[in-house]
Amino acid sequence: MNLKIETVSSALEELADAYGAPRHIEDKEHMGRVIGLYHRELSKQFTDEQFKDALTIAWQQARRFPVVADFHRGFDAPDNGNTPTMAQIGLV
Repeated sequence: MNLKIETVSSALEELADAYGAPRHIEDKEHMGRVIGLYHRELSKQFTDEQFKDALTIAWQQARRFPVVADFHRGFDAPDNGNTPTMAQIGLV
């Protein structure tokens, strides 16, 4: 299964909503070109499912954002090894 441009577009739009878009790509036309570039390059390495797995890891590590389980255990809780690394899911 190939990486869908809609998957990349959705991911980049969510990241822009959460963290803001750089000033040089705030207009939709430029954002569309950036999405196309990301899709072209990411599709060389990822299938749709692999990208979604990698995106989960990226969200959990973004700005030291805690893994979802930390909300139940408390911040700065010890890592119990439940969060897979990119190597464990075969992405590196």
